[in-house]
Amino acid sequence: MPPRLILPPRADVPQLGDEDCDGLTRLIYHPVAGVVFRNRYRMVLDLLERTQPIEQLLEAGCGAGLLLPSLAAFGAPLRAIDLHGYQDRIRAMLSALRIREVGLFRADIRKLPFPEQHFSHIVCVSVLEHLRGLEEVFRELRRTVRPEGWLIVGVPTKNWITRILFASVGYDDNVIHPSSHRDVLRAAEPCWQLQRLRVWPPGAPLDLSLYVAMQLKARADG
Repeated sequence: MPPRLILPPRADVPQLGDEDCDGLTRLIYHPVAGVVFRNRYRMVLDLLERTQPIEQLLEAGCGAGLLLPSLAAFGAPLRAIDLHGYQDRIRAMLSALRIREVGLFRADIRKLPFPEQHFSHIVCVSVLEHLRGLEEVFRELRRTVRPEGWLIVGVPTKNWITRILFASVGYDDNVIHPSSHRDVLRAAEPCWQLQRLRVWPPGAPLDLSLYVAMQLKARADG
């Protein structure tokens, strides 16, 4: 059975002051649209669970911190970074859930404030599709991971179906998602070796799915 998704109460989720980010966060709690958004987290947690033991864990791009309670349940030392400056709000949310041992940092995913080979695992969910220059990002993630370390990535699939779905809730997919799932896979290749791939809905062809999660292992020569 996949690890349980632990979402904080909706009222405790911090607002980040960015309408796009806050709007997408609200969708996670939507009774219909939220099915897709919650299942992306479940896929990521399942792929992470399969790489245990976890010794040091980083969430690269934590947003409002929605995944942090589930990650904290793995019991490993946990750190999280994001560019926004609302780490205090996330800390208050976690404290209300009696989760206090999470290090929160304001940082750029392209320049992480951690030494080389620090983490055994990194999780990065719904971040990379918003960025260009993914090769640089994957090199920096590789720098901070131990030899034989793991990276779990989740991104929306870019196709005509997701374009219509995002448009239906007021978002232009080409604007908010400059990088596709195929771009992510190509950019990861020099530093990371794909081990497992999950799609939602299960059984859908990759390019016709709605979301994809990747389990990547650090290359020794990456």
